[in-house]
Parts: sequence; C-alpha cells; structure tokens
Amino acid sequence: MPLKAVSVFKGIFFERLFVNYPLINAWSHMKGVVLILISVLCNSILTAQNSPSWLRYPALSPDGKTIVFAYHGDLYTVPASGGTAKLLVQLNGQELMPVWSKDGKHVCFAGNRSGNFDLYIVPAKGGEAKQLTWHAADEFPSDFTTDGNAVVFSAARMDAPECRQFPSESLPELYTVPAAGGRVKQLLTTPAEDAKLSADENIIIYHDRKARENPWRKHQVSSAARDIWVYDQQTDTHRQLSEFTGEDRSPVFSNDQQTIFYLSERSGSFNVFQSSISGKDEPKQLTFFKDHPIRFLSIAKSNTLCFGYDGEIWIKKNNAAPKKVLIRIRASPQQSLKQVSITEASEIAVSPSGKEMAFIARGEVFVSNILGKDVRRITTTPGEEAGLSFAPDGNSLLYASENSGNWKIMQAAMPTGKNFYGARQIVEKELIGNDQENYQPAWSPDGKEIAFIANRNTLRVYNIATGKSREILSAEQLVSRRDHDQYFEWSPDSHWLLVQFSEQGAGNDEVGIIDASGNGRLINLTKSGFNEARPKWMMNGKMVLFSGDRFGLHSFDNSGTAQTDIFALFPDEKDWRNFNEIKQADASVPSADTLNVKSATNGPTASWERINERKLRLTNASAILSDAVLSDDGKTLFYLAKLEKNYDLWQIDLRTKETKRLLQLKVPGGSLQWDKEQKWLYLLADGDVIRIDPATASQQKVNIKTEISIDPAKERAAMFDHVWRRTAQTFYTAGYHGANWEQFGIDYRKYLSGIDNNFDFAEMLNELLGELNVSHTGAAFNNKRKDIEITGSLGIFYDQQYEGAGMKIGELISNSPLSRSDLEVKPGDIIISVDGSTIEADKDIDFYLTGKSGKQINLQVKGGGKVRNITVTALTPSEEADLLYKRWVERNRLETEKSTNGEWGYVHLYRMNDAAYRNVYEEILSRYNHCKGIIVDTRFNRGGDLAPELITFLSGTRTRTNTNDHFLAGIEPGFRWTKPSLVLAGESNYSDGHCFVYDYQYLHMGKLIGMPVPGSCTWMTGQTLLDPTLSFSVPTMGVKTNGGKYLENYQTEPDIRVMNEYGKVSRGQDQQLEEAIRQSKLSANDR
Repeated sequence: MPLKAVSVFKGIFFERLFVNYPLINAWSHMKGVVLILISVLCNSILTAQNSPSWLRYPALSPDGKTIVFAYHGDLYTVPASGGTAKLLVQLNGQELMPVWSKDGKHVCFAGNRSGNFDLYIVPAKGGEAKQLTWHAADEFPSDFTTDGNAVVFSAARMDAPECRQFPSESLPELYTVPAAGGRVKQLLTTPAEDAKLSADENIIIYHDRKARENPWRKHQVSSAARDIWVYDQQTDTHRQLSEFTGEDRSPVFSNDQQTIFYLSERSGSFNVFQSSISGKDEPKQLTFFKDHPIRFLSIAKSNTLCFGYDGEIWIKKNNAAPKKVLIRIRASPQQSLKQVSITEASEIAVSPSGKEMAFIARGEVFVSNILGKDVRRITTTPGEEAGLSFAPDGNSLLYASENSGNWKIMQAAMPTGKNFYGARQIVEKELIGNDQENYQPAWSPDGKEIAFIANRNTLRVYNIATGKSREILSAEQLVSRRDHDQYFEWSPDSHWLLVQFSEQGAGNDEVGIIDASGNGRLINLTKSGFNEARPKWMMNGKMVLFSGDRFGLHSFDNSGTAQTDIFALFPDEKDWRNFNEIKQADASVPSADTLNVKSATNGPTASWERINERKLRLTNASAILSDAVLSDDGKTLFYLAKLEKNYDLWQIDLRTKETKRLLQLKVPGGSLQWDKEQKWLYLLADGDVIRIDPATASQQKVNIKTEISIDPAKERAAMFDHVWRRTAQTFYTAGYHGANWEQFGIDYRKYLSGIDNNFDFAEMLNELLGELNVSHTGAAFNNKRKDIEITGSLGIFYDQQYEGAGMKIGELISNSPLSRSDLEVKPGDIIISVDGSTIEADKDIDFYLTGKSGKQINLQVKGGGKVRNITVTALTPSEEADLLYKRWVERNRLETEKSTNGEWGYVHLYRMNDAAYRNVYEEILSRYNHCKGIIVDTRFNRGGDLAPELITFLSGTRTRTNTNDHFLAGIEPGFRWTKPSLVLAGESNYSDGHCFVYDYQYLHMGKLIGMPVPGSCTWMTGQTLLDPTLSFSVPTMGVKTNGGKYLENYQTEPDIRVMNEYGKVSRGQDQQLEEAIRQSKLSANDR
C-alpha cells in the first residue's frame, strides 16, 4: 500500500467506529444528473456577470432607494429599482453584513482583512473604509443608533463580570462602538444577534442564540432554535416574542415601531412574517416562497422590505408581491489560471527502481527524481486523484481519478524510457471505469492483477489478461467512514490479501486474511477484541507485522489516544518456532531467505486458523506509535514513537532487545515505507518526504517542490460535485430527512457561476448541507494566512463607566498576567500605556494590543498614587477563554458548596474527552469524596466520546468495604461514584454531550435538570477537500435507541425544566444551578 497522510476534520464533534450504509440506490438514480449539470455549469460560468448569482447580505437604505450587497467578497451598491451595480468597498479579504446609518450617509460592515472579522465604516457614496474594532473575536454589525453616532454589533468578547452566562465563543453579546471610532461599550451581556434599536432607543429587538449549531442549518425544530426577543432598556427586562419551536430570526421595526417583521420557518422554509411588538396577535405570513430560504431581511422607512432569495435580491413594497431586483455587474475578466506552490505531499509510492517516487499533492499526481530536483506533473485535472501503485516493472503507475463524475482507476505508462520524470511521452488510459466508485488500486507483486475498492466497502480484484473483476469482500465485512479509508495488502506471492476490518457490532479493528482467488472466506487472524491495525507482510511473507493496543494505556474516551505495541504473526509454525527460539538463544536472527521452512502462503487454511497462537510482541514497552517496519533480515524493528510532543524514529534490536532513538525527527506523525531493496526508508510526515538510511542514521528530504497552474472555478465545481455525490451515497439514513437531494444538487450548482472565492464557496456548501437538517454537518474555510496579527488580552474586566484616558481595571481574573501578587495591581488602577503608546480616551484597548497575542509587552499602570512600569506576556484568545471558563466553574462550585453546607459537590464537563474524565475523577473522588452527592454540570458540553465511561463511573453500587474494627480503608468499587448525582443540561449540549444525558435519563440514574437537549447524538464524518483550505462533514452513521429510533433530531426533555432567564442570569443568578441545589436538599424518595 502507498503511504497516505490521513486528513482529519478538526472541530467540536466526536468520532467513532461505525457501520456505513451507503445509499447506492439513491446515487444510481441521481448519477445521470451530474453529466447534464456539468454542461449547464460550464455555460453558466461564462455569462455570470450578465446575470450575477450568489448576491448576499443585501441591506436597503433608509430612504428605500439604494441597496448595498456583497458579491465576490466585496460590497456593491445598486438602485433599489435595479440597474448596474457600483463597487463600494474592496479590501483584502471578505466584506459582508452591511448596515446603513439612519441618515443613509454611512455603511458599517464586517471585514476580515486582518484575519478575524472586525467592523469598518465607509461613506455610502464611496471613500476610504475606516476600521472601528480590533478585538480577536469576530464582530458583526446589526444597526446604528438613531443619531448615527454609534454602531450596534454582536461579538463574543467578554461578558460583564456579574453575568452567569457561560463564556462561549458561540454566544455573542451585544455592544456599541462610536461611529467615529472609540471605546466599545456593552449593551447586552446575554446572547443577541441581528439586534435593532427602536427610534427612541428604549427597545431592542433581537434573536437569541443558544447553541453552536451551524447557522445555515434549516428546518431544525428544537430547543436550540432561535427566538425573537424584546428588551426594554428602561425596565431592564427581556420578553420572548416568538413562540414557534423552530427558527425565528432577523427582526426589523416597522416605521410606526409597533410592528415588527422577521424571518420564520413556521411555514416550512424561511419566509417573512409580521407581528405586533406586543406579541398579542397571531403572526401573519407575508411571503410564500417554498424551495429556498429567505435571508438577510432589511427595511426602509417606507416599510419596503428587502431580502435575499435563491442567490438574488428581492424587494417587497407594502401589500405588493415580492419583486426581483434586476442587477447588472460590469463584466470583469474571467477567473484566470492561478499559480499554486506545491510543497506538501499527501501520499507517496516509491518505484521499484528506487530512483523515482510518485506522490499526490493538491489532488494531482506527480513524479519526483529521488536524487535530483526534477518534478514532473502527470495529471492535469480539476478533479481529485489519489491512490498510487507502481507496476512491478516500474513502467506504469496506477491511480484513481474523480475527474469524470465518479472515481475511476487510471493507468499512466511510458511507451519508452526508464523513468517517468524524464520520459518523452506518458500515456494515460482508463483501466477500470463503470458506474461504481473505484479507487485504492494496488498492483499484485506478480503484475497480473489489481486489487481495488469498489463503492467504498467492496474489495475486488481485476485480472489484466481477462479484463474481468471478482468480488473478494463485500459490505458485510468492510465498513467505510470516508473515501480511501480501507486497508489491504497483497502477499508477496500474490495469493492472499491482508485486510484491516471490523466484525459487525464489535467496534474494534482486527487483522484478517482472505484468498485472492475469491473462493475463500475472511479469516480473523487476531481475534482479540482490542484494536489491531495496519498489517504488513514482512520477511518475504514469512511474517505479518501489525500494531495493537492490548497492553498499552488508553484514554478514557473511546476515540482518544492509546498506547500500542508492534506484534508479529507467523503463518508457518516452523518460522515462528525458529524465530522465537533463535531470538531467545541470543543468536543472530536468520533472514527470510535462509529460514529453512516452507512459506505458509502455500499451506492449508487450517494453518491460518491457529495463527493467533503464533504471535510475538516485538516492542519492549507500549508507546504512542505512528508506524513500524522490520528490516529484511528480521533483526531490527524501526518505528515512529512519541515520547513528548512529536515523533522520532526508534529501533529495537530484536536479538538483544536494545532500544534506542535512531533519529530525532520531531514530526507530528507519519508513515514508513521501504524501497524494493529495503535499504532506504521513506517517511511521509506533515507533507514532507524524508529519505532515511538506517545504517548511517542519516536523512535527507526528497524534493517535491514545484509550481502548477490550476483553474479555481473548475476546482470548485469538482469539489461541489464530490460533496453532493458523496452525501448522496453515504448519508446515514434513507430519505435525506425529507430533502430532495437530487433537485438541490441542480439548484445549488447554478450558484457556482457567482462564486470566485473559497469563503463564499464554503458558505454555499453550508447552505446546501443545511438542507439536510442534521447535526455535525457543514463546510469550513481555513485561509491559512501567515500575515495575521492576533489581538492579545490582559485577562481584565474593564470599568465600563470610565471614559478618561487609559483603561480602568474593574476586575482582575485569577491567574491573568496582572493578577500576580508581586505586581500589586488592583481594581481601580488605570493602564495608561502599552509598549510606549499612550491609551487615548477615544481608542479602545484592543487597538493597542493588536498583534500582541502571546508576546511580551510593557505597560504603564497608575494606582496608589504612583505609576509603575510592568512587563507581562499578553494572553492568546484561547488562554483568555480558559481563564474565563475556570472563573465560571469556580463561581458555580463555591455557590454549590456554600448552599449545601459542603454536603454536595459540583463538577463541570466542557468536553467528553480523556482530560475531562480525569478532572471529574479527581474532583469527585478526592475533593468531594466525603460528600453526600454530586452535581454534574454538562451545560455547553461540546461532545467527544466519553458517555459510556462516564455513565459507568457515576452508576457505581456499593457492594462491600475494606475495613477493620477501627478504620475504614475504602469501599468497593473504589473507582466509581456510589452516591446520588444530579445532572444539569441544556440547549448547548452537543454530540456526545447529548448521548450522555440521554443515557443518564434512560438508566434512571438521577434527575436531569435544565432545558431540553437537542437531538445531536450522531457520529461526525469529516474530510478535507481537494483544496486543503476547505473541509466538510456529513454524518454517515447515526445512533439509535433500543426502541429503534434515531437520536438525531430526537430531543431529550429534562425531568425538571428550568430556563436561565436572561434578565436574571445577567444579574448573577443561575436558576438551573439553584434548582439542582434545591433538589440536593430533598430526600432520595422526594427526588
């Protein structure tokens, strides 16, 4: 097998092993649509400027005459009656969410030219954009004050110190900033988005946000859905206006201030509704669109409404029907070819000659001269290529290509020449192509056959002479999570195939073998119940090498890190006995060529059945391993192991058991591959290819650097097709939750003509995937810019009432840079300068901390009648978030201990991972071991893979004690909590955070208190796309109750429903925790 770098979609979700049920029938019905759409797409791209699509974030001016909108990442204006659009703002980055000042003279918008989204303001007639904010959090404007002197915006910056709201980056508060620039002031400390001020500024209407679910998800009916709220600034009260259990968003005031318009899904798709500000009347539907959602509602003083629908902009005047605004954008040059630097490989294969190496980079096939600088591009397609295999003679190369609508296996050959990088001509042809997904080709050692994967979970063998293929393993034995995730390897004699597989229902990986003829059955070689992976033939087929976690330490979360060992299986008993006896006799281990035994690959099937008895552990101690190989003579094991942060190359002398580090590589993991002669080791690690000589412990990088031209528009079209098609084939349940996936493929492809950047592309994919109404779903764009200057923090709550020069300290967060006792900084002190720059009264502290994240800074602090010079290191955003989280937990802990007189303890679970379990274990069995009960707070839990372990820990039943007449040494079981518990949960519990509360309630372990938990107990399956800055995720496996109902979209209702009312939580009251404390004081029977 070629070496591959496995891309992992990093996010807030949890991973597991699971069984995949691809919707092959659905895909077979849809596949014909793709070819038609490719033609339509190509034509539509050419005429994009004459009928632009994907016009986003329209905002209507107060006089109703002009619309500002986002297109191609820039802002344009156009008459509301239609016409030719004019460019308003074009910065280096993305501009969106424009908002008009009340007099129509200025537009505020969010732009990310500095990395995250900050606020900018620009004259409505054009001019230079001025930056207003510099915080590290994303900030999005929603309104101006009536006098136009300030902008209202949402951001998850830092709550007021008295607020008990969880400090989450997904729960933005409401702020204002002067339109001329200046200090940011907090308007609301509870989550608020799309906020609008009444004319007298006493009333704020907004929609809330309760969870971190993808904002482009549609049709969700759960406690996490947004609601419309009314906040009265005079009485400091919040009132929920909308009662629909689904999504209500984006409210705007009518001209008389007594009516609001907003977007709601109560009719199925987002439409405009009207309601009185009192909420006493039934909402009235004003638009009746069905196929797509209405987005981005705005309003003029005349009550003319403006919104986006189906990638275009619409106007609705009073009682008239909505009307599309016809917009022209002057034709700009077609997207030209883009030069891309190739610096990282995702997969390699060394040729049999040892002189060249094929590799995959950005989805293309290349060949590199191992000893020189030559790099040759083999493929030039907008689609992706993957899966490399050289023919035994090295004259041809196999790979899979997704360029023509589905994966096909291609062959590149040299009619003349000795190497690809220097060949005059390379001929490509389709070798295995049909209506199935065919990839991961592997040439048999005798060159007569090709093993490959069909439809993700079927192993087949193609015979070159006959042109026919046969099935070896089916979906009954193989499971797939993402493309190219199967593992198999030919035996040296081409008679057998080693595979990594999972027994149905077992949940762990095993090593198996099957006759390549297709006549045999799959034989489980390991049968351990532990995870065994990556089996390899060694010593010319006399040994099977694999990794296993039988003896190593494990993370408590099932998907976490585990220590593994390297094991060997011997197909033939004589090989095993000879190898074992010679090793124990402290003699040299003979090579595969001199072992006087026959190859077991020619032996009877019975020899495989008992192979588990011929197993040896080769490593001396378990460790976190990445890959391993054995020398040809069987004397030395080479492996990648991590002792601290990164991996190094180690070796073990299997005769003496001496272990030493061969090379200090400091790589984040990787894969190893021998050349044919087993003289050189090739390491693929973090995109680099390193050639290693084990004999001299030397290393050198293989050159893969080159420049290529790509067509971004065609690449995006290919990536769109991949996302749509893979979702069609692998969505976890039939029916796509009611979405017409075939039609949505047609509808959304047309938007590609209006998209010229990956930010818009990711947003469009989010809209598409949002149609599925499923958690763990969406697309992400990571710009990977290196010029971003991240704003630092000092871990301070500033005095919001102070308006003079400098920043007045309100509260120092524990363990923040200025909280050190030796600095003698106190609340009330004033920070007057940062790195020599005086903090002016009309500038926010973030302006001075821009680019200071994680860096040492010099401050001048005035207090106690003197000015001191202090040097500290500014916090990174994640460090500040960690301090705020610990502060929140500590407040809850102290309240619980005080209110229960120390009889009940409190712990919080932010994630479901190993670190969270160890913290809970330590807190409960140490700090709270004496307590009568424990409150387990899972609110805002982001998920992981810990629910079964946590349930086991909390469900202990006392069976006996270890004692004498005078001293109780302990109880049994001593490693589990055997006393009462209560669990807090709410709308922000996600993924495994939902699985846990469902299990807890199902097992009647104690009371569940809080708000309903949305149904998101589902497996996440993420994948990096052809362009490595893009990734997406769609679940391919769900979780069912014992009654057979999927937990996705199946909300768990608490035993005691309690909402943390916004008006109370902002003043320091946690009503949910208070109810848990009240329950703790009841008797067990009363609870």
